[in-house]
Amino acid sequence: MAEAFSTDRVKPYLTGAAEKFRFYELTDAFLEKYGFAEVLSGIPIPFQGLDGGTAGMAGTAKAAAGAAGEDAIAAEQIADNMAFILGVDPAFKYRGPYEVFIVRYYGSDPAGVLAAKGGAAADAGEFETAAVWFRAALAFSPTHKAALYGYSRTLTELYAGSGSEDYIGNLKAEAAGKMELLTQEYPEFAKGWYYLGYMYLNLGLYTKAHLAWKEYLKRSVVKTEREEIEMRMSQLKIPMEIEQGANAVISGRWEEGVSVLEKHSKGKASVWWPLWYYLGLAYRETGKAADAETALRKALRLSPRNTEIMRELIAVYKELGNEEKVSKYERKIELLEKTCL
Repeated sequence: MAEAFSTDRVKPYLTGAAEKFRFYELTDAFLEKYGFAEVLSGIPIPFQGLDGGTAGMAGTAKAAAGAAGEDAIAAEQIADNMAFILGVDPAFKYRGPYEVFIVRYYGSDPAGVLAAKGGAAADAGEFETAAVWFRAALAFSPTHKAALYGYSRTLTELYAGSGSEDYIGNLKAEAAGKMELLTQEYPEFAKGWYYLGYMYLNLGLYTKAHLAWKEYLKRSVVKTEREEIEMRMSQLKIPMEIEQGANAVISGRWEEGVSVLEKHSKGKASVWWPLWYYLGLAYRETGKAADAETALRKALRLSPRNTEIMRELIAVYKELGNEEKVSKYERKIELLEKTCL
């Protein structure tokens, strides 16, 4: 069941959503009544609003007969609670028994039921809850169309509300990954390409954004959106060229990188720190240490707390024999790393 989340970037940010649950084992009488004695005997079940259980997702407290008010609890609510837990943690250790119970009460399309719950929560602005329901749907059906789309869009809403650098980075990567899967599984779904292009744009992947939007234009007939995307694509020419130059540098094609990036050093892109950063790397690798220093200092002025730029400057100053500047930037890096702890 956990195949959809073999690399789960989002789970650490959702575990708090499970804290409202307490876990109890159901009495034998209840299990016999609903025909689940063989499957759920000895298995902790999540409940809300009951006292005396063990807190957290590892609770295994045995409730006394009737203490949980079992006969008054709708089986559908138990299924909902189980599904929610699996949405928080699709690899939860009791997922097998939970699946059996969930399918019994949701029917043959549990992913559809769960995706609908996710959609309702998203419509109400409850994006974290929506993400949990969509994850539960994807745990049952990793390529479910509505769940993939809803989960990706919901993650976008969550990270747009700010958060730590790690939080935003992980949610961006997860959202893009699920939207990529959506476009692979349902290539004729134009909206998938539309949003994937914007996700690539936000990740600084300009060529990928351009390609995604080309696919969108092949499929969309919405005039206003087509005009919007055509305008966006026209704005990507320079970013794509700079990306090409940066990729050349990353691949060790230093001269090619210099040739591409230098063309934009006096244009609109001259205010982008990555232009100067990659140009500085290329200069250093081609033996132009003084030019590398100039480029990297420009990059640092545009991104003053960027320790990676500082490390590259240290390497340049070591080549230039300027130990004073080496010590200066080493101290800056140490100070920045301490303040970020």
